Amino acid sequence: MSRHPLRSVSLQSGMTLLACSLVLFGVAMLASASLRLLQDSISLTFSTIDRLLAHRAAEVALKDAASTLAMIPHDLTIVEAQGLHHLGDITGERFAQGGPMQSSAVPEYFLEALPSPSGADPMQSETSFPHRYRVTAKGKGLSESTLFVLQADFETQTCFDEKIELEKDVRNNVQNGVQIGIPNGTQSSVHNDATIPDQRHGTCIPYVRRLAWRMLPAS
Repeated sequence: MSRHPLRSVSLQSGMTLLACSLVLFGVAMLASASLRLLQDSISLTFSTIDRLLAHRAAEVALKDAASTLAMIPHDLTIVEAQGLHHLGDITGERFAQGGPMQSSAVPEYFLEALPSPSGADPMQSETSFPHRYRVTAKGKGLSESTLFVLQADFETQTCFDEKIELEKDVRNNVQNGVQIGIPNGTQSSVHNDATIPDQRHGTCIPYVRRLAWRMLPAS
């Protein structure tokens, strides 16, 4: 009895098994590549969102610093404004954090005063000089390790309101029952309904503006 038909059947079975194995291996490799691509896409999306949230937190810190600068000198001194602050320490602003799509920490900023511009008018009141400040803000993303650092220079001009200061003096003198000198040089008794002339010249306009900003490498 010849064995050649059996050998032919065994050879065909072996070839079929080899072909199926190659097909399954190809499918496995394709599935693995697709899974890796999906993981990379998820990681890239998470990283992008993480940095966007950190960037937004740093921008919010810069805005809070600008609000702080606007409080000088009437509600805040330059000494009090300088240094390291968390958002809302001075202005009272609140910052949502710790949520599923929120920064992991309250942003912070460091405020420092820069030398006054060389072109400042020496005849101008000192409180009306343009002042310059540098703010370095740090914001964090969903992860504590994601840090975004922005630095901006601000220029401010806070006008000295002589009318407000004079009204304060008038009220104090009225309470003490004394006479004061009205700015036109005449002496007059002060009553509770005394009016104060407006001595503002309109040449000083208060402002807080951002001059330039830059992104710094996170340390």
